[in-house]
Amino acid sequence: MEQTSLKKAKQEPVIQYIFIGGGTSYHGSTANRDRMIALQFGYQLDRLCARHGSDMEIRLVYGGQEGIPEDCLTLWNGRVEILIAKKHADAREQRRPLNPDKDRMHILGERERDRRERFAKYLPYACGFFIQGGPYTADEIKRLMIEKVPIVPFVGSGGAAGSEIEIEDDHKHDEFIDVMANTITRCPMSSSTSPNASPETIATELAKECFMACLNNANNNNKEKK
Repeated sequence: MEQTSLKKAKQEPVIQYIFIGGGTSYHGSTANRDRMIALQFGYQLDRLCARHGSDMEIRLVYGGQEGIPEDCLTLWNGRVEILIAKKHADAREQRRPLNPDKDRMHILGERERDRRERFAKYLPYACGFFIQGGPYTADEIKRLMIEKVPIVPFVGSGGAAGSEIEIEDDHKHDEFIDVMANTITRCPMSSSTSPNASPETIATELAKECFMACLNNANNNNKEKK
């Protein structure tokens, strides 16, 4: 893996945020494969951090609902930022109790609409990572793209990540999103639609893309401070 050097401005690790998005369930002929990829993603990203990320701390961020994003967190050992609407906070706590050493919950308004309107500007994301997803996921992608956040979509999973879902948020957008307009994904396997493709291989490549986005963002921020 080609490494980007990270110059130290100070001894504390540089914090980088990756927003994780996707649907509450899996669909289509690749559903089982995509679930394995989601579970593998956190593990592979954790391995990259252990090997190459001593000057950088990556934190995964998601909206607090169950489904694909939480699967991505299952084997992740780093910190998690939960940006959630107040109406969903209790259910999330009952389903997945907070780990005080890893998890931090942020209440972004009373309703889910409030959360979606605020999350994209709430943290300085290095990238957004998406698997499958429906109209709400598509809306999240669009909001991140407006903030010029690079998107790492698993295109082969379809749905919002594959630019197949129309945006149907509260502002009634009627256009289709074009994820590829702001994508940084370069790995060929990210477009695989084969149910038999290796989940480990795809998850590793996608995790590398997200890791490199964090390195590049950290370096760019370092240059701007000079």
